[in-house]
Amino acid sequence: MWLVYGLIAAMAWGLNYTLGEQILQKGISPTTLLLMELFPSLFIFLVLGYEEFHLKKNFFLITHDSSLLWMVLATIIAFSAGSLLTYLSIQLKNATVTSLIELSFPLFTIVFTFLLFRINHFTLPVLIGGALIMAGVFVIGYF
Repeated sequence: MWLVYGLIAAMAWGLNYTLGEQILQKGISPTTLLLMELFPSLFIFLVLGYEEFHLKKNFFLITHDSSLLWMVLATIIAFSAGSLLTYLSIQLKNATVTSLIELSFPLFTIVFTFLLFRINHFTLPVLIGGALIMAGVFVIGYF
């Protein structure tokens, strides 16, 4: 099921970037677009969290575990920065090139996983795939 979720997420992000590019070209700022995307999400996820009965428990866990709280805060900052920078990049170039450059994020995931948690996901296929990704990013950026 994880593969289906992943593919549907990729389709959703592809649609989001495609529509986002057109919206930004009409003069809407990245911050306005993000606010318009995220504000309704607040209510959607509040309802889902309430319906699934895990919201109260999760807030308790976050507020009583300082390392978890810091990770959640860092995730919020990373998500916000990544979202804003994605739209700024799309605004300055286009959705296609931006999304292709963003394909390098798995490499940063590997590095951060190791640096922050000492979990090693370096395998030969991962290293080869990472090298191919970086080669693609280089080709796009150079030409």
